[in-house]
Amino acid sequence: MSSLSTPLAAIASTVAWRRPLRITAGSAPRAPEDVVIDKTTADDEGFAVGDRIRIITATGSAEY
Repeated sequence: MSSLSTPLAAIASTVAWRRPLRITAGSAPRAPEDVVIDKTTADDEGFAVGDRIRIITATGSAEY
């Protein structure tokens, strides 16, 4: 499992989902544990659709 520490690199949960983003692989988040990350971060970190990642924010971290 890898970690993301760039706050804008991930959009966690369906609550934060905004339609203007274009999904290039996988699908829009459907459940609270689903996330979307930008293509550059996915490529740079070696993430693939379906991978579990830890997202780190100023208030803590969680695995999605």
